[in-house]
Amino acid sequence: MKEHLAALAHRGVKVEPSSGGAYVKSVAMSADGSKFAAAISGANGIYYFERDAFLRGGAPQWQFVLPGISTTSCVGLSSDGTFLVGLSNGDAPLVGHAYRVNDGGTSGTLAWSVPLEHWPNPSNHLLGRVNTI
Repeated sequence: MKEHLAALAHRGVKVEPSSGGAYVKSVAMSADGSKFAAAISGANGIYYFERDAFLRGGAPQWQFVLPGISTTSCVGLSSDGTFLVGLSNGDAPLVGHAYRVNDGGTSGTLAWSVPLEHWPNPSNHLLGRVNTI
């Protein structure tokens, strides 16, 4: 929500904010369903889960937050669940990040990160056209 309001404000559109709070923006699952990941709004990054542990305790195996992000929009998970790819909006206006995180068991390990010219959230691209429609 924060990034949507920022994109609208950048274009001079005033919107009253609703109740804030983190929410799930994207979910991905391994081919056998044993692992899944969720992209969480705000600077919360990505939560990585193993199904059986989640069913026992409800907590993620680990959380990964790329420094310098304002929100994570999308997550993809490899078919065997050993790595994920995330797309996040950066703190700087209209700068995004694409990155790969490997499952390290109890934590995620950043394999690579690439800056993007624009925020990867497709809604932000639509919001950028608000004043031109």
